[in-house]
Amino acid sequence: MTVMNRPEDQVAKALVGLPWYFVNNAIASVKSAEDKLMRPPSIFEIFTEMKKVYNLPVNTIYEGAAVLTSLFREDWLYMNDLATHYSCVAHPGFRTFSVQFRAKYGNNYKTERDGTVSVAGAKTINFKSLMNVLKSKDESLFKDNSWIFDGDFKFCDGEALPSKIAFNTYPRSGNSFLRKYLEQMTGISTGATVSLHTSTSLQIQGLKGEHIVDDRAWIIKAHHPMLLPQVLKFKSDKVVCCVRNPLDVIMSFASLGNTMSHSGQPEYSYN
Repeated sequence: MTVMNRPEDQVAKALVGLPWYFVNNAIASVKSAEDKLMRPPSIFEIFTEMKKVYNLPVNTIYEGAAVLTSLFREDWLYMNDLATHYSCVAHPGFRTFSVQFRAKYGNNYKTERDGTVSVAGAKTINFKSLMNVLKSKDESLFKDNSWIFDGDFKFCDGEALPSKIAFNTYPRSGNSFLRKYLEQMTGISTGATVSLHTSTSLQIQGLKGEHIVDDRAWIIKAHHPMLLPQVLKFKSDKVVCCVRNPLDVIMSFASLGNTMSHSGQPEYSYN
């Protein structure tokens, strides 16, 4: 698809190129599902509408989520804050990608053509200087550099890092939760290998290092050895592994698979 005359305040673009008939039918699927349910539909409900009513060539819910993600990033759809439901209507609590992005990051960050977040005015951190602060016992040095820990979780300045840490976890083991702690402790945004087709919801909720593995990030989240489609590869010399009781992971992963959201729950119970 070729989009002409995007609004100047639009933050992002679609991640996949789709023919216009596909785009129109995908948006119609959202409208149709909402009309039938009389409420904003979930990703799974839209996916069902895409397949059964419009016969779109979307084979899995992951492909359906990728389509909706691109439409959302073009500001053609509204999404709720939990990233579980979409609508063509600006219901309370539903916002476009641009509005959510600016609410979270202001004007200090922007998106690149590949969808990743980059600096547009925000400060960056020199890794060597940060290590000196973290290892020092000089309280004044910490106070002089308190801006590092102001909650923005900045990128490194791009200087080659002497070390790279792989944060390997199985999905739904608490990796996003622990990433926020790592960011709070270091002041640096964590990176991630996962494609933005499925991790835009994390990006829009504050994990700005999604789909970034270069020297802007020191700690990189990965689901290795489970290789998801379009993941990035990188080299590391240290590994942090996060594990969780498999019985809890099964339930949580089922929720992720049926909602394509890291924080939502399906409309039904597993009991």
